[in-house]
Amino acid sequence: MRYQEPRIFFDSAAAARPHPRIAEWYAELLPVCSVNPHGGTCYAERARRIVLEAARRLLRLLRIPDGEADVIWTSGITEALNLAATLAQGAVLVDPTAHASLTAPLAQCSAACMPFMVQRDGKLAVSCHSFASLEGESGAPSLAAISHVNNETGVLQDVCSLRSAVGPSTQMLLDCAQSFCKCDIPWREAHLDAVALSSRKIGGPASVGALVIRKTLVDGLRPKIVGGGQQKGIRSGTMDVCGIEMFVRAAEDAASHLADYKSRLLELNRLYDELLDGFASKWKAVKVGETEPDGAIHLLHLPGYEGAVVSRILAEEYGVLVASSSACSAEHGSGSTSMRAMGFSEQQAKEAIRISFDIQNTPDELRELFQVLNNTLSEF
Repeated sequence: MRYQEPRIFFDSAAAARPHPRIAEWYAELLPVCSVNPHGGTCYAERARRIVLEAARRLLRLLRIPDGEADVIWTSGITEALNLAATLAQGAVLVDPTAHASLTAPLAQCSAACMPFMVQRDGKLAVSCHSFASLEGESGAPSLAAISHVNNETGVLQDVCSLRSAVGPSTQMLLDCAQSFCKCDIPWREAHLDAVALSSRKIGGPASVGALVIRKTLVDGLRPKIVGGGQQKGIRSGTMDVCGIEMFVRAAEDAASHLADYKSRLLELNRLYDELLDGFASKWKAVKVGETEPDGAIHLLHLPGYEGAVVSRILAEEYGVLVASSSACSAEHGSGSTSMRAMGFSEQQAKEAIRISFDIQNTPDELRELFQVLNNTLSEF
């Protein structure tokens, strides 16, 4: 059976298009990396060294000094966040606009889950009253968990300011699904303690992720997958050597082209603003995300019409792929969790589409998107 790819792809926030060389990399690595890296032979040792070197390279990309953090390889960012949530030992401050893969495991791990206050534009703030109450009852929160770039609205959080607000004794976990290789991750500046990363969001293999965590905190993790004792007993299961190496290669390539990536996306953002200005009579929308050079310029959020319906028509009739809120929210029809956390109604939470760019998108594709949107909305 032959499958047809989307003609125009504006949904890289859900799953980026695979790196152009990923098939070539797989063919190269498979003969070497098919050996179980946890065995005792010279071949297993060779595979194990590939993984160790991949971890060192990943830490360099994050500008983390040698010896400061460990990398725990996972099946994706959902598993990485679930594992990181076990750091919670008491009261927890959590980003209420975050993806459920961050909020749900924290709710299970801590009975004292206090949300950050959220402003109307999606930015987070710490309520002095609520924070003082937490301190008075149980000391400073054990953990603050934040989505660096919101996966639905594109809002980029000021992590350094949030670190100042919660204080130095609170551990800070950052969900970097939408920011890794797209925005600077302030490991040192915000004294981050753990970051969760996704391979598929940057064009790497779909089933690889990583939790990067300070070495001093590793013993505080509670395994979510047990049975084999691999990765120092923190995460059992045979590591995917091929996937890990391809993930880091994709990350290195994305990092090396970051300036070109930002330049292309700024061009698309400027064109988007022009097109939206001329479309205002039909599209009752505002842009929630950032458009500054250091902002989350790859992800735009358009409220105003039934997102699930619009995205389905665009895909089926025009071969244009956009999203309605996040892919996970769309699957169970719950609407945008971020919009609800920001105070919008249940109906408003369902009235949005998400447009997310990658470096391969062109101005002509964006112009065509607005043309087919015009055709689609004329039928509403």
